[in-house]
Amino acid sequence: MDDDWTYDARALVQDLAPGGAPVAMREPFHQDESRWFLSAVDRGIVRFETCPWDCFRARKWGVVGPDHFRTPTGAPRHLFSKPGAPQAWLNREYVPHIAAYARAILDYGYRGETSSFSLYRKFRGDLIAKSAGQSYETDAEFYDRTGGIYLQIEAKGDARQTGRLAREVAAAQELQELPSGSTKELEYVLDLAPAFLWIVGPGAVDPARHVFGVQVNGLNARFTPVENLPGPPM
Repeated sequence: MDDDWTYDARALVQDLAPGGAPVAMREPFHQDESRWFLSAVDRGIVRFETCPWDCFRARKWGVVGPDHFRTPTGAPRHLFSKPGAPQAWLNREYVPHIAAYARAILDYGYRGETSSFSLYRKFRGDLIAKSAGQSYETDAEFYDRTGGIYLQIEAKGDARQTGRLAREVAAAQELQELPSGSTKELEYVLDLAPAFLWIVGPGAVDPARHVFGVQVNGLNARFTPVENLPGPPM
């Protein structure tokens, strides 16, 4: 069954490639991300459609494709970039990103109605390396009753990169003790103060290997490893 998940996920992704161009698989699909990516599509968590001609990508490239989908706020996103190229450019991180988002909803009971996916924000204040007003994108957020971020998902498209970042966080346990590159990657937690951070990538969706409780204190944050993804907020 697991082998069928990776085969079926590859087949689906190929079917979604604009113009049917062959898809370069720089990182092989893993069983866990494949299973939950397929579940996301089967259960309607993500609905792929052909780009309308007023889509920003269609206007830029003059090409439409069946990989167009929308975030909970209706913003357009695409599984591929550079449509019309001889080889399809898969946005690889979207596979574990969509998979983890779907697993939180379907397996743990989080509510899609109180979530965001691929949300653009601006920093509210000056941080360590970032300045107020700079734009950034978060992968997924699930909110509590007060509107605070209960669960933040940080998605990577490469298993080694995912493991490296998670190991650094587990070893350092504080944002300012991380290597500078990783500090910049996760600095947004100072702005958003999520209760939990889930670092996901190929092979880290199921089980949820890299989950941390987050406590923000000024320009620092403490990360405490937790054994599993917590249930949704009450």
